[in-house]
Amino acid sequence: MGRSTRYRLGGISALAVLVYVASLDAPFVYEDTQGITAARTPIAWSFPSRDLTTWTWHLQADPYLLNPARYHAVNLGLHLVNGALVALIGSAVISPAAGVGAAAVLLLHPLNSEAVSYVTARTDLLMTVWTLLAVWLALRVTTWGWLAVGTCVALAGLSKEIGLVALPLVLWTLLVYRREALVRDAKWVAGGWIALGVLGGALYPTLITWMQLSPNTGGTGMAWIEYARYQLTALTYLLWHLVDWRGLSIDHDIIALSNYWALIGGLLAIHGIALVALTWRRAPLIAWAIGWLALSVLPRFLFPTNEWLRESQLYLGIAGLSVPLGALLAWPWTVPVWRERTA
Repeated sequence: MGRSTRYRLGGISALAVLVYVASLDAPFVYEDTQGITAARTPIAWSFPSRDLTTWTWHLQADPYLLNPARYHAVNLGLHLVNGALVALIGSAVISPAAGVGAAAVLLLHPLNSEAVSYVTARTDLLMTVWTLLAVWLALRVTTWGWLAVGTCVALAGLSKEIGLVALPLVLWTLLVYRREALVRDAKWVAGGWIALGVLGGALYPTLITWMQLSPNTGGTGMAWIEYARYQLTALTYLLWHLVDWRGLSIDHDIIALSNYWALIGGLLAIHGIALVALTWRRAPLIAWAIGWLALSVLPRFLFPTNEWLRESQLYLGIAGLSVPLGALLAWPWTVPVWRERTA
């Protein structure tokens, strides 16, 4: 990344600070107080969990919750780190100009304001930091670098349970952009899948509990197909706000929305699969971004909790979408390399 690119990225980061600086004076909102208070208990350090995020709250010990600015400042700092990481990924797969554009989308889009402004949404910010770092390292990794990638994947799983998607996101990125690395280091990749299988077996009782949640234990009580339909409605509604963010707020009453949202979501899903197949070789960035979004939200469709997909939970997905959107912003500079793969 050249000096001029770093200057542009610095300018966008400074603009993001100006956008969010008012949040430093904000009180704890929504579930912040409840979440931080619950985190005062000793950390058990299980996996997957949110123990690493809880540990960051322990470092900011404020027993009377009198200084929310410190908590908000850390969230903003993590957001800036994610902006830098998507810039590095965009630079690696397209061009430095596209990387800067990706950082601008992630750092400044209003849809990410919940993740930055709510202290309890730090789980999504921190999970995204480790996931993006793992992906960036995987794009550059040599044989012995897989240890660093695996460490980042593990840290994502310690930041939030859904952070386990970091591994399939890394493998998806390699499949699209560095298939030669998958072949060259097949034993390491196979080892990762075996480790994931062993972990899945060890966590089987927990996973089954998540999949069979009842309304009394944080579940929805709906049949899975109905639950998935409403989640698809929520996802479609949020993706629309990438284009039109007027009226954006948390806690959308998804059930009250028209069935047309679910219909549009179903059509988008079908066309998304078709686009991946059609653009796999001719425009790999599009295929990669669609696959990234699908993998990042897939657990939300598998485990029927009592809440619908909301803005902060889409933060990881938007991090991936920011790269092609950033490439569009930098279109005049990225046309010659739009279709190229990373060597």
